[in-house]
Amino acid sequence: MMQQNIKSSTNSPFSKEQQRSRPLLNLSPRDQQTIAEALVTPPSPNEALQKAARDYKQTVHPS
Repeated sequence: MMQQNIKSSTNSPFSKEQQRSRPLLNLSPRDQQTIAEALVTPPSPNEALQKAARDYKQTVHPS
């Protein structure tokens, strides 16, 4: 039986463990602060988002 060499689907030079330990995003301290503030005190939904929610509810759960 002939063995085949199967290569990873990624061309990354890093091992799987190194890939897991690398940050997904590199954010500046200012960007980190902005995201943290948005998570703690999210903005109110605007009219477009409210309309989208109404439309979704009518489509998925019609009365």
